Amino acid sequence: MPRSDGRSRRVVWAWGIVIAGLAVGSYLHTLGNAFVFDDRIIVLAKARKWQDESLWQVLKHDYWGDQRMDALYRPVTVVSHVLSYRVWGDRPGPHRAVNLVLHAACCCCLFGLTCVVFGDRRLAGIASVLFAVHAVHVEAVAQVVGRAELLAALGTIVALWLYVSDARLGRRRPTWRYVVALFVAALAMLSKESGTVVIALAAFYDLWSMRFGVPGRGQSGAVPAGSRSGSMRWSTVVRRLALQRWVALLVVGLIVLIIRQQVLGQLFQDRGVIDKVDNPIAHASGVGRALTSVVLLGKYVGLLIWPHPLCHDYSYNALPICETPVDGRFVWGMVCLAAIVVGGVWSYRCRGGVLWSIAWFLLTYALVSNTVVLSGTIFAERLMYLPSSGFCWLVAVGAVAAGDRLSALRGDRRRGWWIVGGVLVALCAVHVVLTVQRGRTWRGERSLITSALRLTNDSVRIQMQAGAYARHDKDVAKSMRHFGRAAEILDDHAPAHLLLGEDYLRLKQPEGAIPHLLKCVGNLPAEANYRAADYLFQAYRAIGKPQEAEYWRGKAEEFKKALR
Repeated sequence: MPRSDGRSRRVVWAWGIVIAGLAVGSYLHTLGNAFVFDDRIIVLAKARKWQDESLWQVLKHDYWGDQRMDALYRPVTVVSHVLSYRVWGDRPGPHRAVNLVLHAACCCCLFGLTCVVFGDRRLAGIASVLFAVHAVHVEAVAQVVGRAELLAALGTIVALWLYVSDARLGRRRPTWRYVVALFVAALAMLSKESGTVVIALAAFYDLWSMRFGVPGRGQSGAVPAGSRSGSMRWSTVVRRLALQRWVALLVVGLIVLIIRQQVLGQLFQDRGVIDKVDNPIAHASGVGRALTSVVLLGKYVGLLIWPHPLCHDYSYNALPICETPVDGRFVWGMVCLAAIVVGGVWSYRCRGGVLWSIAWFLLTYALVSNTVVLSGTIFAERLMYLPSSGFCWLVAVGAVAAGDRLSALRGDRRRGWWIVGGVLVALCAVHVVLTVQRGRTWRGERSLITSALRLTNDSVRIQMQAGAYARHDKDVAKSMRHFGRAAEILDDHAPAHLLLGEDYLRLKQPEGAIPHLLKCVGNLPAEANYRAADYLFQAYRAIGKPQEAEYWRGKAEEFKKALR
C-alpha cells in the first residue's frame, strides 16, 4: 500500500472515531431515561404484544397495530422494536442504546457521502461533527420511537452514498453498488414514509453533477458515456439518465406503495380523519394552510440556527394558524424562503455547494412540511433529523470558504484555519451543552411537561398531560385548572370536558359537572360515552332531577350495549 493511501485511511478513521464519539457521547446520559409517551404504545404495548409472532406476521401490521391513528406502514421500524423487545424486554436503556448506535452510523455515513459528493474531507468532517451534536436531534435520538427517523435517514444516506459512488465510476452499466443502493432505498422507504425522498435526491444528484461534478475534478461520471463532449442535447442526456438510473428507483418506490396499499387499504391519510389537535392545518382554510406552511418553514429554520428552547409537543394551539401576511411569523418565514431562493440561484451561477445543501434541505423537508402531503402532526423537532444535514452542509461550505479566504488574505494557511476552527469548536461546544441539557429533560414525562409549560400555555395536549399527572398526584384543583385550560383553548375537545366533569363530581359539585358532560357525551369512543352518560345520570340524581337522571341511565345502557 502506498504511504499516501495509508495516511489517507488513517485520516478517515480518525474522523470516524471523532464523529462517532461525539454522536454517542452527547447522548450517553440519556440511557437512564424512562419510556415516554409514544414509547409506551409502540414498545411497551405493541412490541410486547407481537414479540411471540413470526417476523413475517409482524410485517403485516401497521405501525400502530390497529389503524386507529395515522395510516402508517413502517415494517422495518416495527420489526426493529419487536427484536429489541425480545432481547431486552421492558428495560429502556438498551432500546435507547440502539438509537445511539444508529445516530452514530448516520453521522459517519454522512461523512462518507459528503466525501464522494464534494471530494473534501474538511467539509465532510465539519458537516458530520455539527450533525452529530446539533441539539434539534434530541427528540429523534432520545425518544425510542425516534428510531423511525434514524432508520429512514440512515437508509437514505447510505443508498445515496452507494448511488453516487456508482455514478462516479462513469460506467455504462450500473455496478453492484447500484443494486445494493436499490435495496437500501427500499429499507429506507419501509422505515418511514419520508424515505421515499431518496428517489428525488438521486435524480437531483445526477442533474446537479452534470453541471458541477466534484470541485476540482471535472465532470461527474453520472453523465451517460458519450455525453460529455457537448454533442448531446440536455433532453437526450436526461432521457438516458431516466432509462439507465431512475427507472429502477421508481419501480422500487412503486412496489413499496403497492405493499402499503395492501396492508393499509389506502395510500395516503384521509384529511378528514386527521385530528384537529394533532394537525390543525388539516382543518384550516386554503389561505391559512398556505400562510402557515411558510410560518412552519421559518420556525424550522429558526431552530436549526438556534435550537433553544425546544418542546416535545406543538399540537393545537401551540402554533396558531396564520391568517394574515402581516403576521410577524409569516414575515420571518418569507425572509427565510427568499434567502433560500437567492442562495440557490447564486450557487447555480457559481459553485454548487450551496445549491446542493439547499436542494437537499428542501427535498427532504417537503414530505414533512404539510404542503405536499398532510401528515398526522403539524410540527415536530424529530422531523428535522434528515433535513438538518442540508443545514450542516451549508455551514460547512461557508466554513471551508471562510478558512481558505482568510488563509489567502493572511498568507498563512494555518492562521486562517485556526480562526475558523476556533469558531467551529465554540459552535459545536454550545450544541453539546444544549444537547446534554435537552437530553436531561427527556428523562421522564413530568420533566418534559414542566419544560413545555414554561414555553407555552396554549397547547391542548400539554395541558391534558399536565392535568393527568396532577390527577395522579390527587391534586384535583390543579388537574381542573389544566383540563379547564385545555377546554378553553379548544371548546369542542371532548376528553377535556369529560375529565372536568369527573373532577366536579369528585368535589361533589354536580351542577358544575353537567355542562361539561353534556358537551362531550356522544363525541367520544363508546366506552367513554358510557362513562359520560353514567356521570350525567349520577349528577342529575344528585341534584334531584329524577326524569333527567332516568333518561341518562337509559342512554348509558345503550352505550354499554354498543361495547359488547
